[in-house]
Amino acid sequence: MPHAQSKIRVRFAPSPTGTLHIGGARTALFNFLFARHHQGEFILRIEDTDTLRNSETALKQQLDDLKWLGLEWDEGIINAQGESIGPYGPYRQSERRPLYEQYLHQLIEQGLAYYCFMSEADVESEKAACKIARQPYRPSSPDRDQPLAKALERLKQGNTAVIRFKAPETPKTYTIEDLVRGTVTFSTQEAGDFIIARTDGMPMYNFACVIDDALMEISHVFRGEEHLTNTLRQLMLFDALNLKPPVYGHASIILGASGKKLSKRDGAAACDAYREQGYLPQAVINYMALLGWNDGTEQEHYTLPELIQAFSTSGLNAAAPVFDLKKLTWLNHQHLIHLSPEDLWRKLAPWMPQTSQPPVLTTLEAWQDAFCRTVQPHLNTLLDARRIYEALCSPTLTFDEAALDVLSWPTTAGVLHAWIEGLSSTQTLTPSSFQTLLKDIQSTQGIKGKALFMPLRVAMIGMAHGTELKQLIELLPRDRLLDRARTCQQRCVS
Repeated sequence: MPHAQSKIRVRFAPSPTGTLHIGGARTALFNFLFARHHQGEFILRIEDTDTLRNSETALKQQLDDLKWLGLEWDEGIINAQGESIGPYGPYRQSERRPLYEQYLHQLIEQGLAYYCFMSEADVESEKAACKIARQPYRPSSPDRDQPLAKALERLKQGNTAVIRFKAPETPKTYTIEDLVRGTVTFSTQEAGDFIIARTDGMPMYNFACVIDDALMEISHVFRGEEHLTNTLRQLMLFDALNLKPPVYGHASIILGASGKKLSKRDGAAACDAYREQGYLPQAVINYMALLGWNDGTEQEHYTLPELIQAFSTSGLNAAAPVFDLKKLTWLNHQHLIHLSPEDLWRKLAPWMPQTSQPPVLTTLEAWQDAFCRTVQPHLNTLLDARRIYEALCSPTLTFDEAALDVLSWPTTAGVLHAWIEGLSSTQTLTPSSFQTLLKDIQSTQGIKGKALFMPLRVAMIGMAHGTELKQLIELLPRDRLLDRARTCQQRCVS
């Protein structure tokens, strides 16, 4: 039997059958925030009773994604090898079978569950009849009142059977105060005699979930709306076993732009895909929190500590939120521009092209700081910095289509000639001397605006649009500026 409840304990219990998507990550987040806000404990339990679909690769990826998001847990599985921490283990359901069998036998011996020998064909026939009659399916097993001794004899003879929970003949109602939806009432008429263990003895989800939540002393459960239909069956089992159920909160499903359940077409990528696209974990966390929660203010940009401080169940909303990739990208930009140059470089560096001989300048702290200040205002994801980094560090100048057009302008050759002359007579290019040089070119060539700036930008990075010139000169040494300008000049002549 579980110990006396002493504090807030919540759990996230994924199945290791696929990657962690936005919906599952939001469930983990709500549990995590609730636990941290109340100085409680966050438990990671693995529901791996579906042995045919389990994947150790998927489990490892899910653990990695949770750690990347910063959702560190206090108890549970710590790696794909099954190692765990905490006093309530094992934390993988596949390793808890003896515990489940104990409670299954208890229900059977008390006459609250029974062995059902109905064939799959019989079950499908009943379901088809109910569908034709437009009635919900409720099994009418001929084995419901079969003496236990007879059932055990049939098993001994090699017959296979599932174990069904025996719903009460007199309908009973259960009422919960859902932390998201308020008062919700269920009737046992909706359930019928449902399966709690397969023919191989492995428990079904609802049964294992009840036993684990009780024995692990889970006080609150936040999960998706799709689990609301499971709640009745779980409450029936808690009641039959004389165990205390947790407090539930069922968050609404996340919708896509079409108004239907979020799908990959709406941007419902797995968490590792957002990582690969250059999103910051704190931005993904921030956005997920807004999908069904609000603290009553207009604030949208939150750090994780701020979310923990502000999180309250009163801010959870039963209305289905709509996933907006543009909003996530905007939030990512907000988090990026709030980073210090040092922190930004630490996050950018792994995304920059790796060479055996990186440009010497890029190893200098001053250059890294200047680079971050240059690109930071324009970043939506970390990947956005890669193009300008390549343009600055490549030993050869590559031109985009707009740049090639600029090189064909009749005034460009004169601008480049004046630029080369000015660089050749300048030992050190500073912001001040650069401004003087610009004015000289403008005066001698009789041009201004894009006719002046765009050829110079092309001569620096091979692009007609983008970074301000005064920022680029901090990132390119004078000799490289000269080499690139002469390359452009030759292109104009040819």
